Amino acid sequence: MPTRRGLLVTLVAGSLAGVGRRFGVEEFLIVAVAAGVLVLLGGPVAELRGARASRALTVEVRPPAMEVVAGDRAAVEVRLVNNGARRLGAARMADPVWCWRRAAGPEVHARPATTGHGPLRKIFRFLGSWVARSSPSLTIGPMEPAGGGVVVEVEVPTGARGELVLEGLVVWCEDPFRLFALPALKVPPVRVLVLPRAGVVPAQHGSALEAMLEGDLELAGLRPSVQGDRVGLLHWPSLARGGPVAARDFVPASVGDLLLVLDARAGVHSDSSFENAVETAAAIGLAALAAGATIVLAVTGRAATGLPAHPARSESSERPGSPSAGPLRLKPAPSASRQLLRELALVEVAEQSPAANEGARVAERAGVGLTVPFDVAAVVTTEIGARTLGPVGRPRAGAGVRSVVVVR
Repeated sequence: MPTRRGLLVTLVAGSLAGVGRRFGVEEFLIVAVAAGVLVLLGGPVAELRGARASRALTVEVRPPAMEVVAGDRAAVEVRLVNNGARRLGAARMADPVWCWRRAAGPEVHARPATTGHGPLRKIFRFLGSWVARSSPSLTIGPMEPAGGGVVVEVEVPTGARGELVLEGLVVWCEDPFRLFALPALKVPPVRVLVLPRAGVVPAQHGSALEAMLEGDLELAGLRPSVQGDRVGLLHWPSLARGGPVAARDFVPASVGDLLLVLDARAGVHSDSSFENAVETAAAIGLAALAAGATIVLAVTGRAATGLPAHPARSESSERPGSPSAGPLRLKPAPSASRQLLRELALVEVAEQSPAANEGARVAERAGVGLTVPFDVAAVVTTEIGARTLGPVGRPRAGAGVRSVVVVR
């Protein structure tokens, strides 16, 4: 496959040959013949190098899958090893920036749009992508035989949460004059899950949520009295029996279930408000897990009329972010915080149904419709969503505290 340099040399050689024949300039003809010889030999040489590299090279990606928090720096190592008995010359690789794409969407970095009419735009786009593929831009140095190799660090675009895939990354071999390039090795795909950052709960709701999650104190038993115990904690019957003074030991009562609802209905959010809502939900969920609460995470809007009343699924029952998944129950455990962030990393705003209208009218037609039992509920939404909230869960007897956290 000719590179941009190969195309340019071929064009110049053809032009010189035409001008030389037209005006009888022999020097132009000599230069054109020399350039033509290089072009004719470039293809077989590049093919020979590519065949040798494909037999000798092995590629290893570390790690093949990873998780990283949005905004943190992360890189994937692509290690090329020469297992052959001969030294391999320099190779090249396509720019990895253009090989990242979202698992359920387009490329992370969109290529510049081509202007012009429809058919011409398609032709130019095809030619541009073909030339870009045949003109790798990342140089890989020569590799010594018997285990020699190089390591290429590929930066991960962690600017936004979601699942990213690195695929289509190819190692190319070229002739010495870089007129032709042929693919020698394809790098295995890499999957990266970018987790959302935990935001800050708005001040007007933070104290209320803390009070909801604190719970009451319950008597755990007796313990030996120590200096500094309040008089009200002393167990006087033990003193009357003549034994050592004991004190009552109180511990926080077990915290009940927290129903955490992320409102993702169509027409409720803008792009920025939804990202703020995800970060706020992450902050509330992590705080609840740290307090010992069991979380039931529900995302509304996955269906056209809200989330159906599915029974709460366990953290290992379904893949995170599954559109048909019901509420997710997370018990306090070392892996629960990570599982919560994984679930929130893949949440998207529900697509509007064709029959629905724009704006607030969409929200008015979509109720929350959750019937999950809870002790405490927190709904993260916007002002539009707060005005159109339907029933949220099924409060248990003696509980049923609900807080609506509004983000912008």
